[in-house]
Amino acid sequence: MDCNYQKRLQILDSSLAIANVELTDDKTSTVEVKRSVNHIFCVDVSGSMYSTLPLIRNQLKNKLPDLVGDGNTITIIWFSGAKECGILKEFVNIKNAKDLQMMNEAIDKFLRPMGMTSFYEPVELATRLVTTSQSLAFMKNKSIFNFIFMSDGGNNDHPWTEVVEMVENLSGRVAGCTIIEYGNWADSDKLQQMAEILGGQKIYAEDFESYEFTFEKAMKSDSMTPKVEVDISDFKSTMNTQTIIEIDDESKSVNIYDAQRSTSVYLPMGTKKFFYIQKMKGVGAGQISQEKTPELYAAMWVALSKGQTTLFEKLLKDSGDIRFINSYEAAFGKQRLEALKSDILDAVFDPSLRCSDGVDYNYKAKSNGYCILDLMDDLSQDETNEILVCDPRFSYKRTGAKSRAKIVLDEETKEALSNASTKLKADKILSEVEKTQKVNVIYPDADFGPSIRNLVWSEDRANLSFMVKIPVTLELPENEYGITSIDSYIFRNFTIIKDGILNINQIPMHLSEEMSKKLSKRGLISEAESSKSRTTEVVDLSRMPIINRDRIKRVRMDTLAGLEVDLLKFRAYKKYLGWLKKSDAYLGTGFNYVDSPESEYLRTLGITQTGGYTPASEREYSGDYYMAPTLKSTISKFSSLPKIEEVIDKVKLNKSLTVSQEYMNDVINDVDNLINNSEKSPYDEINELYDLYDSYAKDKIRALAQSKFCLIMSKKWFSDKTGFDDNTMKVKVGDTEQTIKFEFRDQKIPM
Repeated sequence: MDCNYQKRLQILDSSLAIANVELTDDKTSTVEVKRSVNHIFCVDVSGSMYSTLPLIRNQLKNKLPDLVGDGNTITIIWFSGAKECGILKEFVNIKNAKDLQMMNEAIDKFLRPMGMTSFYEPVELATRLVTTSQSLAFMKNKSIFNFIFMSDGGNNDHPWTEVVEMVENLSGRVAGCTIIEYGNWADSDKLQQMAEILGGQKIYAEDFESYEFTFEKAMKSDSMTPKVEVDISDFKSTMNTQTIIEIDDESKSVNIYDAQRSTSVYLPMGTKKFFYIQKMKGVGAGQISQEKTPELYAAMWVALSKGQTTLFEKLLKDSGDIRFINSYEAAFGKQRLEALKSDILDAVFDPSLRCSDGVDYNYKAKSNGYCILDLMDDLSQDETNEILVCDPRFSYKRTGAKSRAKIVLDEETKEALSNASTKLKADKILSEVEKTQKVNVIYPDADFGPSIRNLVWSEDRANLSFMVKIPVTLELPENEYGITSIDSYIFRNFTIIKDGILNINQIPMHLSEEMSKKLSKRGLISEAESSKSRTTEVVDLSRMPIINRDRIKRVRMDTLAGLEVDLLKFRAYKKYLGWLKKSDAYLGTGFNYVDSPESEYLRTLGITQTGGYTPASEREYSGDYYMAPTLKSTISKFSSLPKIEEVIDKVKLNKSLTVSQEYMNDVINDVDNLINNSEKSPYDEINELYDLYDSYAKDKIRALAQSKFCLIMSKKWFSDKTGFDDNTMKVKVGDTEQTIKFEFRDQKIPM
């Protein structure tokens, strides 16, 4: 639709302005009478939703009649992986108890977890629904469509370009659109793109409580109107980003309309104004506006939502808003960014929240604020700092797929199972076997606290955890040896940060006096409780950023390249020494251990020769996965270290070696010389060298991981490089010159 308009500029700086467009066309701004609404709700039922779907089922059954409203209809589409999608019920107008009963039965039947996640099928099904003859009849009666899409994952089973094409087909056909990003592992960027194409909003819901509020708000249809096509060709050439932004004061939302592939957008009928960010040239200082308008804060919110960091930082500087400049300085990780976005969105609609801490256009926030990585460094320096992992206040959430004890079957049991004539008989056999293998683990009391010396870093993901050794008592099943219990220990790995997401909010600890004072001064102790032995203090990790900008600025590619070359060397030494540890050529007869019948029985339960408890287990994967950001590094000619046997065989046959094989051969010769010239036995020398190079490798991994961690969290690049494309440099590996390359990649992580 062509329309008349008036445009007013709010100039922000020498290169940016907010272009406010007021529509003056009567057809565009006419508001019609309230229409009935057909709600289409697409709900993700992939395997990763298993714990949430029961809550969603109860919510829908308890509240659906009130949420749908008189004269409106509801269609529920369930979806998971490719070709796993269907309509639970379509265009249901809940008039009586029978309608409600039929809907509730369908909800219980179909909303069950399964498979992976594909966005294509539910959008295609929704598009077909709004173009059917029944839908055309609804539209003839002036009813409209409201599209709600909820997922906790990513599009794992269909080409994204085809999903975008299908979303574009749906655009303009729906009057309302809410895309709900559920939890911390959903594909935020893809869901954001869907919301923009459909001219709606993407809302982050961290848990079911926030999802419930968001869904019920999305179902409200009092102010919903049809959309009309508006020509924006006059603005395209001057737009900084191809995005039209509309502030909805009634629903307190900011709607984003993608204009990347079109010269028009679909706006709600009754829209009187919208704005976009305009490129500027030759602006004088006297033309710059310092007015703190809703549009400025909405533009900041949009830039942050779209991941346009450079644009957001320019807009933030233009605002001079000290409160938000300080907040952004600590906004690393999804939780912090979402909290910042929420605060900025509130400021769009509440002027009192703008510049509440003052205005300073030259203000720079403190870049070395105490962060979680600083805390971990401090805690690991003193063994008297202890984490109370058995204390009920230790707020730990499992991060990976659930693990369950694996039943070990002997040949006799396998034969009995194969001969079982019914499932009931087979289950009875398995139940009896499980009783003979079930071990009850008794943990120490809440005051038990290991130190946090053993931090575990991921080499190319933003992961940080700590491993502890926990003494336990094992109560054994009845056995022929009369052993009722045994003292043992287990190793547990607790994830603090997983792929940039803070996983532990509070940690009860025994702190050294110095550490207690340091954290108390910073307001990081949320609770303290004294006992006869020591004071227990609860450290609140949610009060501090994960990293700070000083750490980011220190990350240089030349430093990391040197670390990678050193790590390659130490891994090569470890590989050969590890091979020798399994070889009789140096170890001779080695160490022969003879099991007693009792120790052999204990080993079947998962109790090791050294007394540790590591029972056989298996993972219960949901079948779904999410994409984790990584920073990968590769050295040319060294994608992997060569096999030791291949190098040795080639040398014996006098065959030419590859670059990596030459490198490994030099390592082999060096290690052989060290062993041959040592006064220790080969067995002792090999083990001592292995432990030495293992410690060297761990030191390099720790240094590499901390630097990569900072870049992944901040989405920034090396301080000695010009940009993301400037990602290679030359390095010396042995006697050869090679190229090392760094690049961000997404990695599939099973859930």
